[in-house]
Amino acid sequence: MKCCSYLCKRKFKDMEEIEISYLGVEMTIKGIYYPGEPEILYDSNMEGYPGSASSFEIEDVIVGDVSIIDLLDKYQMLEISSEVIEKIEE
Repeated sequence: MKCCSYLCKRKFKDMEEIEISYLGVEMTIKGIYYPGEPEILYDSNMEGYPGSASSFEIEDVIVGDVSIIDLLDKYQMLEISSEVIEKIEE
């Protein structure tokens, strides 16, 4: 039951637009931010949770009025996602 409500919360998050500079290019990143979850230490019953890192699911990358998401490779998408997370969490 907990898993279902967690998935539902993730599924219906609001889309965000974040402006960043990547490799000297100003761009707007559209996507969904998922904050990290804190670690819950294990107790004597061995219950707990290791936590999770924050993530950002990129939906689109806009430069000017043009979508460039199809021009980016996986590594660039990961770098952009990391920069967006840093900007959101600062």
